[in-house]
Amino acid sequence: MQSKLKSGKFFDANEVITEGLRLLWERDRIQKARLAELKEKIRIGIKELDCGEGIDGEEVFAELEEDIRLMEAIA
Repeated sequence: MQSKLKSGKFFDANEVITEGLRLLWERDRIQKARLAELKEKIRIGIKELDCGEGIDGEEVFAELEEDIRLMEAIA
C-alpha cells in the first residue's frame, strides 16, 4: 500500500483499494467469459460427436505425437 501511495499514482489508500477491487472484478469477468466460451466449445463438440463428425482420439494423439517429433527434430 505504502509503495503505491509513494509512487504518486494514487492520492490515498481508498484509491489503491478501489483499483484493486476493479482489477479483481475485471479478472472475474474475464474468467467467466473464458468459462462460457469453453462450455460453448464443449457443447459444439458434443453435438458434432452425436452427428458422427468426431475424430478418433487415437488418431488425434498419433498426429500430435508426430508433430512433437517433427518439432523436436527441427530444434
